[in-house]
Amino acid sequence: MFGKTAKQWQNKNPDLHKQGLNIRDVADIESLIVLSGLETINAYLINQGENKETRIERLTVEAQNNFAIIQNRKSVSELKEMTKKSANKYKR
Repeated sequence: MFGKTAKQWQNKNPDLHKQGLNIRDVADIESLIVLSGLETINAYLINQGENKETRIERLTVEAQNNFAIIQNRKSVSELKEMTKKSANKYKR
């Protein structure tokens, strides 16, 4: 999903990792929305007995489709703005 393993991310971001953060903690809202859906689909595919290779292929297609769908959604843009405002409020 993020183009790298958790371990690779940790090695490239040691300062963030030392703060207890992981790749999901610094992901954008679109990625988190897509990831949430992929986790559900993956659980379903596992339940259906699909092997890892098949799941990865199907999840890759789903991720691409979902990113394309949410790119221009007004609700996602509004959610991003709400998230920024909330984060700024707590930075003070």
